[in-house]
Amino acid sequence: MENIKIPVYTTSGFMVFYLLCILFKLPYPLIMTTFLWLNCLIVWMVIRVLKDGKASTKTFEESWYEDGPPRVQALQK
Repeated sequence: MENIKIPVYTTSGFMVFYLLCILFKLPYPLIMTTFLWLNCLIVWMVIRVLKDGKASTKTFEESWYEDGPPRVQALQK
């Protein structure tokens, strides 16, 4: 999980920078360049999270949604 912190933090920080560029009405070429780099960073982040992230050990039948109670217990109530 430590491997995915760098792409997530980098992409999130760059997105904040992009939004600040828009907020402060910086020159259009800077905003457009930042926007294009942000798209590349998002693709990089998604690939790293999918590649290095931790897979769930639960199946769909056991737990329909990760944050909720197990499906079997919810159906018995």
